[in-house]
Amino acid sequence: MQRRKFLTNLGLAISLPLLSQMETASASTSPATQTTAWLIGTKNLMRRRIFRLPVSSQRRMAWTIDDGTDARAIRDYLVFAKKYDVRLTFFVYSGMSGWAANARIMKPMVESGQIQIGNHTASHPDLTKLTPTQIQSELWKCHKFIVKTFGIDPRPYFRPPYGACNSTVIAAAAEIGYTSPIMWSGTLANATPMSTSQVWDFADKYVGNEIILLGHANNQLTSPLLKPILDLARKRKLAFVTLNDVFAPVPSPPETVTAVVGVSSCEVTWKPVVNAQSYTVTVLPSKAIHEVKSPQQHLNVSSLINNTKYRFTVTAHVFGNASLPTKPTAWVTPQALPPTPSPSAT
Repeated sequence: MQRRKFLTNLGLAISLPLLSQMETASASTSPATQTTAWLIGTKNLMRRRIFRLPVSSQRRMAWTIDDGTDARAIRDYLVFAKKYDVRLTFFVYSGMSGWAANARIMKPMVESGQIQIGNHTASHPDLTKLTPTQIQSELWKCHKFIVKTFGIDPRPYFRPPYGACNSTVIAAAAEIGYTSPIMWSGTLANATPMSTSQVWDFADKYVGNEIILLGHANNQLTSPLLKPILDLARKRKLAFVTLNDVFAPVPSPPETVTAVVGVSSCEVTWKPVVNAQSYTVTVLPSKAIHEVKSPQQHLNVSSLINNTKYRFTVTAHVFGNASLPTKPTAWVTPQALPPTPSPSAT
């Protein structure tokens, strides 16, 4: 698939109303309330599956991990990623308790963009054997778990269990915002127990440029090979990337930025951007920059000079991508408090 065509489709999906606010993924929300008038075309739906990374001047691959039936295996991947600053993508099977058990150490890595999360359904069925409503239910249950546990919207990426995918699956998933079915072009074949030498043979075969590598967190037999696989990738001059690193579009700027004056300060507020990890507020004309961590959508800019004009712009940062700055607010002028009257002489 051509990168331009993919990004066009992805941009359409992310601009949909169902992605406009994180509240759309609340526990009380059902897929039926999220459908829109937009329906993905049925022609050539199977071509929307993504098997490889696009061609790039950078040698890179995406290491993806499915399922998570072994909580300790999930933790082994996370400890490894943190220690060696490796970027990984997990496809969460939300029916497994290991994801919640590891959420405390995983969530900061998700928020920073080092770890990405995709949807792998709630109970791991063969989606090709389900009705469109059942397909959406499987994805939506997992979706709500991810939002509640990790605070991010995983759309548009999902991986159908067993790689079982047809046009019905793709169309049903797209109706609720899952427009990017992620497959794989190489595998460690470690979904079930096997010898470390067998896993290594698969790694040696498939660790390569533009590969989407499939692994599993279903047992701890692969854990001793995590560092050797990293060393193998480095030897082959490969960088590990998440799917967002490659495919995520530039986010839209925040909306409805306002500035309210105070005493030597201004309160700047804006509407949130989906999955933003932080915002940058720039003070004009001084060009002073203030960093704001999400989910905060306001900043009190203090120590301003009274009776001096200021205006502000806001930039959103989503998984390493920065939006354009917003249009500057109207000029505002902080005012000093009037002097307190002296007590009357008695």
